[in-house]
Order: sequence, then structure tokens, then C-alpha cells
Amino acid sequence: MYTIDPGYADQLACWGLDYLVGALAFPAQVGRPGQMPVWKRLGSSSTEQCYRIEPSPDEVARHYRPLYLKVSHHVPPTWRYVGRASRASREAANLRALAGLGVHCPRIIALGERREAGPAIITAPTAPLAIVLRMLGRDLLVGTALILTAIEPSLDLAAFAEAHWRAPAQADDAQRRQIARLTQELSAQLVLLHARRFVHRDLKFRNLLVCWPQGQRPGVDNLRIAWIDCPRGGRMLPGPWLEYWRVYDLYELDRYARRYLSRTQRLRFLRDYLLALGGTRALRRMHRLARRVLAYDEHLRRKNARRRRRSGGPEELAGP
Repeated sequence: MYTIDPGYADQLACWGLDYLVGALAFPAQVGRPGQMPVWKRLGSSSTEQCYRIEPSPDEVARHYRPLYLKVSHHVPPTWRYVGRASRASREAANLRALAGLGVHCPRIIALGERREAGPAIITAPTAPLAIVLRMLGRDLLVGTALILTAIEPSLDLAAFAEAHWRAPAQADDAQRRQIARLTQELSAQLVLLHARRFVHRDLKFRNLLVCWPQGQRPGVDNLRIAWIDCPRGGRMLPGPWLEYWRVYDLYELDRYARRYLSRTQRLRFLRDYLLALGGTRALRRMHRLARRVLAYDEHLRRKNARRRRRSGGPEELAGP
């Protein structure tokens, strides 16, 4: 199954991405002859690859937009996603949920996954599993493809801070105003999601984009936050796990913010978060929440140190 945004059908057809086989074969199989787009691999793992695809110089006049392609391959087909959505499907669902709540995020252009029936992959080690899957009518995941729009101009929050901000002791007035503008918007967005039991679960600086209008330079009043890369997130049922992941989202932000934000600025972010979430009565929880965020940091440091000792390698503390 492969669904495509009709507004991008011509662009995907030109690049050979209008069907699932072509997307899964990228970049070995790309478009029509003489219409090779400009692409760059951004990251990869044993099963997943991410590409940024841009129109070639002779295609700029067609108003083609840069896109991101995320592809996963599972050889042999994996049973991990039997009866459950793939990472690409979960990320697409979460991006739609974010957009529905008014949070700026990439637009989904195409989504598809390829599955094979259990009997098609029967081998000696997997024969019992394949027979069970055949009886249950379940399929194994072979590969997925997800295509998203690029938000431009933008930088991820880590790169933006590295390029435009200095250490808190050396910060000027423009930097403090930028930080106040972005933290207020991010706090409001985080409250909006947490109030609806939505957690990101991977809220690192590199998964947040700082974007500004085309043709302008990043200033103070023209910056906004966009959210990306959230296959682990989603809505959760009320209970202790929801509170745990809320604190984890705050911890992830604080973990990276300490490089560029002073302690006062970080506490002001927590104050704005609590005020928007529960009003003035929620401020009574501020000290407890700050202690929980810092305690979680120390917990991960000790856990990482124990893992290093068991593996015989040097101790490496958790950090940005």
C-alpha cells in the first residue's frame, strides 16, 4: 500500500518515487533518464536510511520542493511489527496529530510499507513462526518508505544554538531575547501536547527546528519552532507512565539547554510550563519538578557508568 499527496504526484513521478518499489530502491533507481535529483544521505543505521532530495538546477523552474525520504529495509522480513504499526506509520500518525493540534511540523507527502505473508519466507529456523502467522493471517514487514516536506529556511535547535548563541556568561541582549522568544513558544507547545496526553519521548535539540520566513535573516520576532522525528511518541493513557514520560521530555530539553541557557532561564522555562499547565497553584510543584528532572539526569549518569564498568570500557557520563 502506497499513498501519495496529489499535489506532489508529478514531482514524485519525475524522480521515480511515485510507487513503493522505486522509493525502496532509492538511490539505485531514480526517475527518468537525465532527471537525476540532487540527494544527500543524512543518516543511516542497520535498517533505516534518511535522504534529503533536492531538485536539480534545470528543475528549479518547475517549482519542485526539497523533500526528505526515510526508508527502512528488513532482511529477512521481521516479525517485530506483526500486528502493530511500523515506525514510519507511527511517525506519520504522530505528525498528523501534531498538525491537528496546531504545532508546526513537516507535511506527509507519501507513505507506504511492504509486507510478505508468512509462508513466503519459510526457512528451517522460521518455519514454526511462519506456520503460526499463516494461521493468523499476519504478514511480516519487509520495508517502509516515508516522504516529508522540508521546512526551509531552518536549522535544528542544536545547530542554531551552536551558530548563533554564546555561553550564558557571554550572552548579549539579542541572544537573551531570542532565547526568551523560543522558550515561551516551546513551553506553550509542550503544555498543549502534555495536556492532551501526547509525549514526544525523544525531545532532543536536533529534533526541534528553528525556522524563519523565506528571504529574511533570523531575528527575534520572526522565529518559530517546528517538531520533527517522533516515531516513539504518541498519546498515552492516564497513569504513572504518562507522568514519567512528561518528566522525560522536560529532562531531554534541560539536558541540552544547559549548554546555552543559564540556570535562571531554565527555571523560568519550568515556571512558564507549570503556569500554563495548571495555573498559579501548579507553581507549588516547581521545586519538586526541578528536583525530579535533575534526579533523572543523575540516574542516567549512574546507569551509564555501571554499563561502562561492566563492558570494561572507560566511564562516560550522560550529557549532550
